[in-house]
Amino acid sequence: MTPKNICRVFFAVTIISLFFMIGNGHCISIKIGWNPSGKGDPTGYKIYYFCERQTGFEAFVIDVGDKTIKSLNLQKGYQYYIVVTAYNEYGESAPSNVLSVNTCTYRLSPGKKTMKQTGGFSSVEVKTQPDCNWSAASGSDWLKIIDGESGKGRGVIRYVVESNDTYEPRTVICTFAGKSFTVKQKGKK
Repeated sequence: MTPKNICRVFFAVTIISLFFMIGNGHCISIKIGWNPSGKGDPTGYKIYYFCERQTGFEAFVIDVGDKTIKSLNLQKGYQYYIVVTAYNEYGESAPSNVLSVNTCTYRLSPGKKTMKQTGGFSSVEVKTQPDCNWSAASGSDWLKIIDGESGKGRGVIRYVVESNDTYEPRTVICTFAGKSFTVKQKGKK
């Protein structure tokens, strides 16, 4: 290969769009699109995606020909890293920017809570896949998380709500596992 031919491989690929199409069952369908940039004459593209699992990384390669958009079905509950390369008869380009996709799904049970004026202890269950990380953050100084500030897989967040010494009810929106969790508290009668 001559230096002139090597130069023809220097084109870049930029991932420009990502669309989630939530699927039923155990997969999530995403659609990615990209634009070639720079000089060169690509004849096709390859998608490389890597899945982070407890046992290490799994790698997958798809040759999509000259298409610049592709749907991928990704298993729920994992972190994926996706890059695209362009190629022609002289070789393959450097990879695009890395697209990170988290396919974890989260549910809270219960989805909200109403507390008495006197406050007290309560909890919420986080439901997710085994390899999915989550965290919990209070949205107020009168609601304190006492256990379960972070976890992996299913878990429980325990919190305490202080007494409301005013006549006005109050509301706080916490972030538990990336979801909004609303706690309402009654005021004095």
